[in-house]
Amino acid sequence: MKDLLLEQLSNEGKAKVIAQATNPLLRSGLALAGFNLRSSGGDDGVLTALEVAGLNLAGTKLVVLSACETGIGDVATGEGVYDSRWSLAIAGAESQLITLWLVDDFATENLIRHL
Repeated sequence: MKDLLLEQLSNEGKAKVIAQATNPLLRSGLALAGFNLRSSGGDDGVLTALEVAGLNLAGTKLVVLSACETGIGDVATGEGVYDSRWSLAIAGAESQLITLWLVDDFATENLIRHL
């Protein structure tokens, strides 16, 4: 079935499917506000770990990702975990505050306000 779907895609579509299957940085990301309202076109509303790794965050002291499970990533054999924290470090952020579990919205807001 998977091969049938790949046959129906253009070469560009096949390349995108293969890249998504092989690059662990495309399997970790954040759905931003408005993601559910996305339409076809340029920006899809997801900030992937690959996009984060390409940012210039040199001089950034702290990045806070105050959402549920922002520190969960993909384990690649022999490579460790590829996740948002790793991408932020590659981009130049000195410190990252992330979560490995579900977080309460109101408690998180209170914590962030008092940092």
